[in-house]
Amino acid sequence: MPEFPFAAQEGAAGVPQNSRETLINMFAESGSGKAQIIRRQRPGVVRVQTIPGAKRGIIRFTHGHYFVVREKLYRYADGALTMLGALDTSTGQCTFITDDNSKVAVSDGVKLYHWDGAALTEPVTPGEVGTLAFQGGFGIYSETGTGRLYVSGLNDLTTWDALDFATAEGNPDATVRVLVDHNELWFFGERSTEVWRNSGNADFPFQP
Repeated sequence: MPEFPFAAQEGAAGVPQNSRETLINMFAESGSGKAQIIRRQRPGVVRVQTIPGAKRGIIRFTHGHYFVVREKLYRYADGALTMLGALDTSTGQCTFITDDNSKVAVSDGVKLYHWDGAALTEPVTPGEVGTLAFQGGFGIYSETGTGRLYVSGLNDLTTWDALDFATAEGNPDATVRVLVDHNELWFFGERSTEVWRNSGNADFPFQP
């Protein structure tokens, strides 16, 4: 049975002779065999808010979506948008974590901000706060411009001891990103990558 022509694009065609039809809630992929184009469904999206300004980061937790637009931190949950407070910077990427008590920490690449459900505060940290990760009840941040990684108190994203740090060991260099995946802590450095695990050590929980 011949295949009837059907839209294969998601937006307006840039070439006049192309079809004027567009895919809605679908996208096209190259196929194999007789089907040269495969059209896959995707969930529809609805615009619920319009917030002008540079979007610096967004994350979804069970207790809501958190995102930063310019210097403002927002939470969107249950159909309501709430401005939680203001950061000291208005540019640069932001990273987010949440602990087991639904408290949220945000880094703007320089400072750490903590939302406890009522107020946005700036916890004291031993150094500049780069990117954030969370594993096994511990908050983790990479210190900007160094290979150091700091760990918070257990389920306490406001407590950061200056002695609770470690450095990449295999090929020490400045850490540009920390990330937790499958319960493993990844150090991404300028030239190297290391994978650490939570060993449960009382002095420092993470080991290579």
